[in-house]
Amino acid sequence: METRIKRNIIILVVLTFLILVGMSAGWFFVLVRPQKEEIAKVDTEYNNLKAKAAKLSGSLEEEQKAKDKLQYLEGQLNFFRGSMTSETTPGLYRRLYFGEIDGTTPLNIAARQKAWRMWMNEYHYAYGPALEAELRRINGLTNAKFPLPAIKVEDPPQKPEDVKPPANGFMKPVSAALTLNVTGEFVEILKLLEAINHSSIFMVVGNIKLTGTSPSISATFPVTPYLLAAGPGIKGAPAAAPPAAATATPPAEGAPAAGEEKAKEGEEKAKDKAAASIKAGNPQFGF
Repeated sequence: METRIKRNIIILVVLTFLILVGMSAGWFFVLVRPQKEEIAKVDTEYNNLKAKAAKLSGSLEEEQKAKDKLQYLEGQLNFFRGSMTSETTPGLYRRLYFGEIDGTTPLNIAARQKAWRMWMNEYHYAYGPALEAELRRINGLTNAKFPLPAIKVEDPPQKPEDVKPPANGFMKPVSAALTLNVTGEFVEILKLLEAINHSSIFMVVGNIKLTGTSPSISATFPVTPYLLAAGPGIKGAPAAAPPAAATATPPAEGAPAAGEEKAKEGEEKAKDKAAASIKAGNPQFGF
């Protein structure tokens, strides 16, 4: 009897242990394992999102840099051309403002007629004398002198419907480049080129040809004057920095490209001539 009781106790203990082990295993498979799998899944998603966030942060930085650069370039362009939204805010260079000229509303028609009248007045009466006065002013700034070239301004549109400003924002009132024949010391010629670059009328200097020796160096080069177009009526104008006023080749339709190579080449040529002249014993050539 006692032996049976002990055996039953042992069996009960074993069964209880097995039940507890089974319950623990079941608890693990029912609750703990799914939680661990969910944690692992969330951890993987977190790492993926973290990697994407790192890339996104870099992209946002690049985007901000691009926006800052665009804002800087637009600021430069507005400095040279003036405001694109305000007629009363001009820039550094002479310009013609075009309002909302596209469309058939009364406001569009009025803006187109106003732009046409301004264009007519600029080409017929204002631009030619202003360009001549600017060339005279530049001619008096240095000891390098040039005879004033003949200036012929093109005809403006004959009616308001023909008002179509160039999309690149650069108008050419004088179709052919003006040829300047400058005589003087090399340093004075450089000063004159700098004065052209800072003129109130945007002018592009072409290829420079130097002859002679100082103090009577002759520099011959074409100058193309422009009239900048501004305002909401300019469609397709690129938001880019304005080209420099000294370039190697005057542009045709596109925006003039910046460059000072020809001026540097002229300086090198003049220095070469100076060296050759000094070597030959010519005391006149000097700066």
